[in-house]
Amino acid sequence: MEKLCFWCKHFWIGDATPDYSEYTPGSNFSMNCSKAHWVFDAELETEESFREKLLTALTCGDYEFNEDLKT
Repeated sequence: MEKLCFWCKHFWIGDATPDYSEYTPGSNFSMNCSKAHWVFDAELETEESFREKLLTALTCGDYEFNEDLKT
């Protein structure tokens, strides 16, 4: 299996938050590396920059396969 960040145990994604009143908008989801190698900003990222972030795992010294993903 290819090393990609989403297979790593340090990959983190948070759900979007819906708005809770007419004065407070919701927020987009969050995604990052919990080892601080990258942070995904849904408003600023391009498709290409997103791919580059997920490929960081190929050379990352902190990469650890998430054993919970085994089937």
